Amino acid sequence: MGQMRCLVLGLVLGGCYTHPDGPDLDELVDPVDCTGITFNDASDAEFPIEGLDGDPTMTADEQELFYVVNHATAAGSYDWDVHRSVRMGNQYVDMGAQSFNTPGVNDVDGAITADGRLFVFVSAQPGNLNHLYYSTRRERLSDDWSPVQILGGLENEHINTFAMAPDASWIYFGDDTDSLRRASRLPGDEIRFGREPTDHGYVKGYPTMSADELELYITNNGIFRQTRTSTSQTFPLPSGASLFNGETDPYLLANNKVLITVGGGIRVHHRSCPEAPGTRL
Repeated sequence: MGQMRCLVLGLVLGGCYTHPDGPDLDELVDPVDCTGITFNDASDAEFPIEGLDGDPTMTADEQELFYVVNHATAAGSYDWDVHRSVRMGNQYVDMGAQSFNTPGVNDVDGAITADGRLFVFVSAQPGNLNHLYYSTRRERLSDDWSPVQILGGLENEHINTFAMAPDASWIYFGDDTDSLRRASRLPGDEIRFGREPTDHGYVKGYPTMSADELELYITNNGIFRQTRTSTSQTFPLPSGASLFNGETDPYLLANNKVLITVGGGIRVHHRSCPEAPGTRL
């Protein structure tokens, strides 16, 4: 049995979320300095996922994988739901659609916190097209999700895509102008965010960002990596050749050393980064 360790993010009061056979989450999210260090184009591993349609996100211990599956039967139709798979040996086993999915509504582009306790996603709920919603759970893999709620503070934003901090302290999102906007978590127990006025650059599909907010990956006819040296700067426009041989939908894990993409199945890319001083998540 692995160590019964957990990462407490302070998003939900009471208890802590644990993966019974997972590795030490504290070690997985130690700060690292990946400045100038890129991922190899060739993936280090690939996991076939039946029905995978995109939007992968993964917990910090790599024990849980979430992604979107299209359940529509007619050609050209879409009925997207979020599915969850659990790591068992050298494969991920699909556990089915999650209870927070709304029947007949497209639920897409999700992000899970590092500890697996908060899931945020874009949903086309009736009367609230393309807003952010969230669901929480408590301690173990077997715990069910809470009823879905709209993400507070961003109710008036039309959000096409977003990236979230490993501890959900901030969200970057793309609006109808493809501008990259930032919202930070507001103080208090309630999960609410406040939009900031600064434009942080351009964003298209499926962004993912490093915990230090200096490295951004987006999908725009391929995956592109954009960097900046300060959060006060805007990200440059994507340029040059795309990365990862035509793969899509990147997701950067909390440790900043693992990037997953979609290319047939889930592809896993690694890089080696030295430790950096800082406070653990």
